[in-house]
Amino acid sequence: MGMYNQSEGEGKQSKGEDTQSSKTAKWTWYIFAALLFCLVLYKYTGQWLGDLGLPKGSLIKYICTFLIYFIPTFGATYFIAAPTKNIFKALGLNGNALKGLAVAVVCTLPLFVGFLFTSPLNKEMNWEYGLKTVVFAALFEEIIFRGFLFGMLFRYLKIGFVLAALIPSLLFGSIHLYQGADLISALIVFAATFIGTLYFSWMYVEWHFNLWVPVFLHLLMNLLWYLFATEGNTSAAGGLASNIFRLISIALAITLTLWYRKKHSQKLIAYKWFS
Repeated sequence: MGMYNQSEGEGKQSKGEDTQSSKTAKWTWYIFAALLFCLVLYKYTGQWLGDLGLPKGSLIKYICTFLIYFIPTFGATYFIAAPTKNIFKALGLNGNALKGLAVAVVCTLPLFVGFLFTSPLNKEMNWEYGLKTVVFAALFEEIIFRGFLFGMLFRYLKIGFVLAALIPSLLFGSIHLYQGADLISALIVFAATFIGTLYFSWMYVEWHFNLWVPVFLHLLMNLLWYLFATEGNTSAAGGLASNIFRLISIALAITLTLWYRKKHSQKLIAYKWFS
């Protein structure tokens, strides 16, 4: 009467662990399948859209390419986010966009002020190229690399923060390696993108998985790199001055986040860093 059956308890615990392990394996497969599908699409999408008559390098072809990438991304998210199956919530797109914009504006002020006093305006601006590299690049890349890849690994598979951020940074950094003229500069580009990945991912987590925070941070940083002819603005690595302003911007973002959480009596989210 009222006695606890240890073997029964252990059995329930084991069953629960097996169920979670099964879910993790299934979700891992969804992510892997989506990435594999994206790689196939990356190889053939340009050719397919070219056959449809879309000009190479055009804005419409760029948009269509990423919309096609969203098919496996949203599909995998739909199954991983079960039972709610709320894709936008799972990716963080249901967050407060105005708050995300406000945070990004404040945090990129050091970059704006720094570039304003040290760099001339870019005289070769093109609206189509600007939309592609500033607006849509930030939106599409954050949805795929932050909301989906990092978000699914960290939020649903419960992988440690650094490892969950490292995996998308390897992919994101690899598509920017062409910006390096040699091995050393390519490694610098990768290091810069990895630091950026950690930064955007941390902001994403600490602002309650509001994807609009890293989206607008990414967008405004791209915009400033586009508006000003600053040293190293053709590479993700940037020049000395731009990196100093970037570090000040990151420090301001961290300070603002800590201040906001303290003001609203919110503790920093506790999570695993490495495992």
